[in-house]
Amino acid sequence: MWVVHISDWHYDSEYAEGYEVNCGEPVCCRPPNAFGDKATTPAGKWGDYNCDVPKKLIESMLEFLPTAVPKLDYIISTGDLPPHDVWAETPLTIKENTNQTANIWRKFFTSAPFLPVIGNHESAPVNSFPTSSISDIASISWLYNTLSSQWNDWLSTDVLESIEKHGFYAAKLPKDNLRVLGINTNYFYKLNLWLLMRPKEEWDPEWMLKWIVNQLDEAEKLGEKVWILGHMSALDQDAFPSIGVYFSQIVARYKDTIVGQFYGHSHWDEFNVIYDKSINDSKEPEAVGVAYIAPSVTSYKNMNPAFRVYEIDKMTKKILNHYTYSMDLQEANRLDKPEWKLLYDAKSLYGLENLEPKSWHDLTEKFIIDTDSYKTFKKTASRNHYLDKYGSCSALDIQCRNRIICKLRGTNSGHGPFSDSELCKKHGWFPHLPDDWFLSAALGKHVNVFVDMDKIDENNKSIDDDDDDDDENNGIVFEGLSKTIVRLIMRFVMGGDDAVCR
Repeated sequence: MWVVHISDWHYDSEYAEGYEVNCGEPVCCRPPNAFGDKATTPAGKWGDYNCDVPKKLIESMLEFLPTAVPKLDYIISTGDLPPHDVWAETPLTIKENTNQTANIWRKFFTSAPFLPVIGNHESAPVNSFPTSSISDIASISWLYNTLSSQWNDWLSTDVLESIEKHGFYAAKLPKDNLRVLGINTNYFYKLNLWLLMRPKEEWDPEWMLKWIVNQLDEAEKLGEKVWILGHMSALDQDAFPSIGVYFSQIVARYKDTIVGQFYGHSHWDEFNVIYDKSINDSKEPEAVGVAYIAPSVTSYKNMNPAFRVYEIDKMTKKILNHYTYSMDLQEANRLDKPEWKLLYDAKSLYGLENLEPKSWHDLTEKFIIDTDSYKTFKKTASRNHYLDKYGSCSALDIQCRNRIICKLRGTNSGHGPFSDSELCKKHGWFPHLPDDWFLSAALGKHVNVFVDMDKIDENNKSIDDDDDDDDENNGIVFEGLSKTIVRLIMRFVMGGDDAVCR
């Protein structure tokens, strides 16, 4: 089986050749701007590293797809369709952009099943995704209804209805004994400030984690395999760390059912390894999952446009190899001819025997001691050989390299055996917390949760000596395995990086 993965294409219908590249706004290469026809650095015909992409670049990529993959089984899109013109977006401009995108898809995606999910840029204002529990204050139904209508050529009625209601869905593909969970990771997102407004009882935004567990449990009982599609990995630094912890435990529990996870958001060509926390003290921790993070179609910023292709085992639905195709934007503008070509395949480039989670963990071990292999990863991450950085990291910056390795190991969530390691403890985003508590009361499943334990008496009063906060009635009470009653509190800390789980 062959699957094409496109992500973060940020199509800009206003892109115009010859306009200023360095305009001082979030995205440039579009009229009007203060430079007019006297651009000091004019935008190229096929795009620019400081801008989102024009239609002709996107169409050149889609025209190339049959060459890269003559027999295509599935196409997935992991979101972020509109450009980065966040200061000018309205619901109307979003609808126009997503409609233009859907029309492009209709032109090129005529045979293989197509499975899209929603990114954080699909809303106006950007990142605004209120849960249905506060629909009397704010509603995102205008977007969900719009996308349901625009995507009805590819998705079934029950999937479209789920999108209209929640922005996420489960698609059953019986011919392949496969279930696809298209999740809405905007309910994981730190910058989705509407999550501050949801009721305190709704610790799981839109109850999506509970829904995921129920879907996985049903798939397990039916012997189905599951792919999870989302815009952003739950272990991304932009996700709430607590959500990353919960999600990792779900993956560990259903590791034999989940055979593929596909995301975007970062624009880098990268991955996250997910570990089983329950064997945290083992010398050989078990890697139980991989979040495949696809490169962006957009060149914003300093990226060469790219897409990914997966080779899938027909029987197990596991990933056998993946291939990244890219084009050199600078050369395309110089020669007036975009040339899409294979940049690398994972097994050959990294010398992987297979694409099992342990192989990806072993690769991160290799990055620690082998500078050349890390440099190779850094170059493929941006697809730009003119760029000597991965994010803000030079290949020779050891401290920054270690931070990236820890990021690949998912330590942004505080999950896994490496959060407190000498390599990672200075770079983690969330404390390493105890692992003997369960969300059984909330999910009805045995899924671990990590919390700071706030011991309470029979009157729901804290009895911790070092707790000066008055937390009465501010949390959900659970009974832990060690017979201690604890209160789980989700709190947003003003001035801090994250929502903390105490």
